[in-house]
Amino acid sequence: MIRRSSKQDAARSAAPPVRSSGFSSSNSGNSKRGGKINASHALYFLVGCVLCCVMLLIGIILHKANTQAGRRMNGRRTSEEATAAMLSHSSKFVDEEKKLKRELKKLVAYQEKGQCLSVPVLTRWMGDEKPVWTCAEIGMSNLGPLSKDQNPDGKQQQQQRKAVQVKEDGSTKSAVNASSQGRREALLLGDTCPPPTDVIENGGQVLMKPSFGAHRSNVDAVFAFAQGYSLKQYIGFVESLEKTGFDGDIVLSISSSPEKDVEEYLHSKSNVVVYSVDWKCYKKSGDPTDEPTAESDCNILGFYGNMDGQPVDDPRSPRPLATVRFELYWAWSLLYSPKSMLLLIDFRDTYFQLHPFTGIERSSPNSESGVLYVFEENSIVPIGKSEYNAQWIRQAYGEKVLDALKDKTVICSGSTMGEQVAIRPYLQCMVQQFDTTKCKRKGCDQGFHNYILYQQLIKNNVVFVPQGHGAVNNLSVLRTQLLSEQGLFDKEKQVVLNWDKKVSPIVHQYDRDAELNAAMRQKLSTMVNEWKDKNNKAAASI
Repeated sequence: MIRRSSKQDAARSAAPPVRSSGFSSSNSGNSKRGGKINASHALYFLVGCVLCCVMLLIGIILHKANTQAGRRMNGRRTSEEATAAMLSHSSKFVDEEKKLKRELKKLVAYQEKGQCLSVPVLTRWMGDEKPVWTCAEIGMSNLGPLSKDQNPDGKQQQQQRKAVQVKEDGSTKSAVNASSQGRREALLLGDTCPPPTDVIENGGQVLMKPSFGAHRSNVDAVFAFAQGYSLKQYIGFVESLEKTGFDGDIVLSISSSPEKDVEEYLHSKSNVVVYSVDWKCYKKSGDPTDEPTAESDCNILGFYGNMDGQPVDDPRSPRPLATVRFELYWAWSLLYSPKSMLLLIDFRDTYFQLHPFTGIERSSPNSESGVLYVFEENSIVPIGKSEYNAQWIRQAYGEKVLDALKDKTVICSGSTMGEQVAIRPYLQCMVQQFDTTKCKRKGCDQGFHNYILYQQLIKNNVVFVPQGHGAVNNLSVLRTQLLSEQGLFDKEKQVVLNWDKKVSPIVHQYDRDAELNAAMRQKLSTMVNEWKDKNNKAAASI
């Protein structure tokens, strides 16, 4: 404890009081050392602190402003500006990266087969018209087939293809070799769509061969999917075709266990080639069914094999029979020469009145391309106004494509004609459409057909034939009025006419008209009785 002297106390008591500058305090005149701080001193200290904070804040703001100005002068953005700019962008950059990845996957698919190795590629998207990769070996880029200017080696490759084709045509006509040939042709010619066997790992081929009959590679042919019909339909189709003078091949796909009279009839025809096909089918519910029908989804059995000739399972998911038939047609087409004229036609409702290829213009024998004929339905009901056709396009390709095609005339997928060199790539595209869309609705094949043709996926010369003006007369849309009233059915002569009153070579969808259907039933019954009488007389004479 420190004690003050009396002199110090006396001096302190004699000192004048300190003014408070307007502030009053009860101890202003008698404060002691070590006691409470004077109020005026606290106020000065507080004001000083506030002023210092204000000055510091102003300094920070001025420094930041000068820094931003300096960055702008140097062409640099602030972090806030950079963030705002980034957020203002659309997803274009991400979309372009996705496009680049998608196009590179196409190249990988070829490289997995040992093709297009070490070709240069882009590492970023340069626009829809700029190829990501180009491979002269197969005459392709990610954008499609290369032109002659883009692929100067293409002529040499085509000459090599021709040499292979001549050699194989002269040595064998087996489906295995034909399938391998078709695969090479597709790659060398740069078809828009790959062969159906390309979905098989490491490549594949067709193993299925005719149950009876033999293909003649140098003749014209008619193809039809004839699964599960009665003798009447077979006789109507084959007999009416033969009576026109047609002497080419008639190639049919039938049930693996046909009726005895059907098999007997078909065996009697030397120019009929028959494939008896086995199926594994399912109802739309997914339950298995032993009976392949138009309403079921099926896998084809014993059709595909690997490159070693060993059978493989159908590589595609179950699909409608109307869709699978185009794979059969493709395999058959490989067994004919490039200039053979081929007709793909519905079986049940077709009748022939004249030779199917009468007046059909063919391409030059020296031309490497061919002509494809497609047959329209009546234009009074375009795609968008046809409930079924609109559904098929919508389910397979979506509303945007349907809107683009809604005013187009429906083209019938059940009647197509052309030279083999044009038919083959068309069939490859038909098969690929299922691979792409997975559309399993009954009738989607007609959606595929119209999409291919209107999107111009076929590089050959395609001729669109208006309804009632060519070889095939599609009658379905005209059902609202009797054909006889429209001048298209001569009841006296029992013939169907085109709009120019000339006889229609091929009548398709004859059962849509009541009068014509009744006449056809009578005609087919007569033809069946005639064949049976002829067959019985032949058996009795033995």
